[in-house]
Amino acid sequence: MPNQDGAEEAIKTLNESEVKGRNIKVNEASPREEHPKCRDRY
Repeated sequence: MPNQDGAEEAIKTLNESEVKGRNIKVNEASPREEHPKCRDRY
């Protein structure tokens, strides 16, 4: 979103709204956590 106010308004408007018969939950995005790229299997 171009600004914080627009983002907050979109969250308030869309949170718990109905889409195709189902309620949706809208949250502010957060950075993804770092995960190891591969694990030792043995």
